[in-house]
Amino acid sequence: MALGRLSMAVFLFAGLGASMSPLNLAVAQDYQAGLDAVDDGDLSSAVTIWRELIATNSEDRPQAEYALALLHETGQGVGWDEL
Repeated sequence: MALGRLSMAVFLFAGLGASMSPLNLAVAQDYQAGLDAVDDGDLSSAVTIWRELIATNSEDRPQAEYALALLHETGQGVGWDEL
C-alpha cells in the first residue's frame, strides 16, 4: 500500500532529526498529528498541519518539508497544477 510506505518513510526521516525534549514536545505532537492524519487517510489535514509547521519555521520544519515533498512527489493530498 503506497500510503503505508509513505508513512513509514516520513516516520523514519522524522526519527533522524527529531528530539523529544520538553521544549519542542508541542511541535512534535503537531508533526505527529500530521503522521496520524496520513495513517487515517486524511491527507488534506496532514498537508495543512505540515504547511503550518513550515510557515512558523518550527524546529520540525525539515521533517514537515520532507513529508510534504513526499506527498507532492506521489501526487497524494495535493492538487495538480499544469503549467
